[in-house]
Amino acid sequence: MNKRIISGLAALAVVFSGAGSLPTEMFEGFSLTASAADGVASGTCGENLTWELDSEGTLTISGTGDMTNYGSVKSPWNKYNDDIKNVVIKDGITSIGNNAFSGCQNITDINLPDGVKSIGSYAFSNCKSLESINLPDSINSIKLCAFNYCTNLTSIVIPDGVTSIGNRTFLDCKNLAEVTIPDSITSIDDYAFANCTNLTGINLPDGITNIGPGAFSKCQSLA
Repeated sequence: MNKRIISGLAALAVVFSGAGSLPTEMFEGFSLTASAADGVASGTCGENLTWELDSEGTLTISGTGDMTNYGSVKSPWNKYNDDIKNVVIKDGITSIGNNAFSGCQNITDINLPDGVKSIGSYAFSNCKSLESINLPDSINSIKLCAFNYCTNLTSIVIPDGVTSIGNRTFLDCKNLAEVTIPDSITSIDDYAFANCTNLTGINLPDGITNIGPGAFSKCQSLA
């Protein structure tokens, strides 16, 4: 190595060791420090919401307000769906966007905080390992196909305040055995519980005015 280069490096070492904190502009273009976050990936998922996925497979959603609705434009963590094992949704979030967690097949349980008011279409569709989800009393809307093909979901308590169960909301939830439907429900839409083959009984409130075609189709254990 050129002696002049060696001398220069030695001089830099002396300067760095003797200095306390150095101006950040001296390091432009260099990666001298680790990232502030140890996460695998992060970004935004709403006007005031952020998300971070860590190396253990925990996806954390933080901030205030509504989550973005996704469809043809997939959720920003979509390419990590198979890596997501846990979802933590912090206080302050008011909605779960359309298709937000669709296809996250390794999530087993989810707790939604008080303050979440709506669950979007296909929000948890095809979460095949999902066994339980806690729905807070603040929820007043569960949109179509929100939980369809959650084949390991065993029970669900629909909060009082929800007025309708949308089309195909629980379609093909084959292990769903217990459903609590509140007095606020007035409509169970088309194929809402179709092919829920383990559903053995259900109590319908007096205020229901509509049960759509195929709402309980192929519920073979329904007595």
